[in-house]
Amino acid sequence: MRLGTKVAARKDHRTVWKNVKPVGFACMWVVMAVITACTTINQIRTRGRVSVRPGQDTAWFGWRGSSSVFEIPLIVRNASAVPIYTEWCGITAEKLIGTKWQRVFTSTCLSASYGRISPGDSGVFDFVSCPPSDKRMTAGMYRAVVSLWWQDEAGNQLGLPEAKRRSSPFIVARK
Repeated sequence: MRLGTKVAARKDHRTVWKNVKPVGFACMWVVMAVITACTTINQIRTRGRVSVRPGQDTAWFGWRGSSSVFEIPLIVRNASAVPIYTEWCGITAEKLIGTKWQRVFTSTCLSASYGRISPGDSGVFDFVSCPPSDKRMTAGMYRAVVSLWWQDEAGNQLGLPEAKRRSSPFIVARK
């Protein structure tokens, strides 16, 4: 009698798993479809073609008064189908220290200055690290992170992901 009971229990267990697998697969498929749709909507609007790059491969530390600073032009290219907006203040500098990028400088301004970059256009502006307050701001490999966003139909500001707001790396050196 006992043997027959155990076999019946196993049979029920296997039947349950046969029913759960298709339901679990369907749920996973729905979750993946939702994630893909949300990501695609943002990329369709911005078309994923916004880039930030330095205008030159090397910036040089110089002196402004008693402060050591560097200046480099940044080029924001908008190859998307919508206008991109930027704030010239609040740009940050990240330095490669060891194997990690670390924020070492954030620019501040007394008044905000905004810009609009139309589809197909580029905006060029100078990034000045004046004055550096972090002791880690020495010669090395840097990248800039620019404040960029676009507006939806309702006028809401939607920030671009940080990966799209980072410049390609550039070198800061001493003469």
